[in-house]
Amino acid sequence: MNSNRMAVSSNQNVIGHTSARVTIRPRQLAYAAAVMCLFFSLAFLYLVQAGQVARQIRHMEELESEVERLKQQNNGVLLEISQHQQAARIKQQARALGLTDPGQVEYIVVEVDGVTPGAQDASAFTPGAGTDAPLLPALAALDLAPGWQQRLARQFRSWLNVGGSSSDRR
Repeated sequence: MNSNRMAVSSNQNVIGHTSARVTIRPRQLAYAAAVMCLFFSLAFLYLVQAGQVARQIRHMEELESEVERLKQQNNGVLLEISQHQQAARIKQQARALGLTDPGQVEYIVVEVDGVTPGAQDASAFTPGAGTDAPLLPALAALDLAPGWQQRLARQFRSWLNVGGSSSDRR
């Protein structure tokens, strides 16, 4: 029998049967390989980008949860600030520190070169009173000899018992 013919029984019809031989040319093989490489490269790039998007989404969710946590912490701090600003709480903390309400206020009069400002000088501190007169008549009457600032500083140091030696004091 020839390779192009087949043996068939009498009641079967055969319409032309031939065996086909497939030949692949090298150029076609190269095109197919290039298309496959391109397809797998695109698939790989798609998967890499999908992974990056998933990481970014996870990072954004972490940041959103941190923002929410910080908002809650901020609200707690604002509540604490409002509690500390209440007058009753401030008075309570001041008493706990040993502070009391001011009673009688005592003023200390400072003498500079034997001149003491008196009650008549109160008008110098009143706005609009005696605008023709010097602002502080007591200070204008003082003889401000050179070195008066040093004497005044020494006086304050002696009151505070801070700094200065016995040679500084006169």
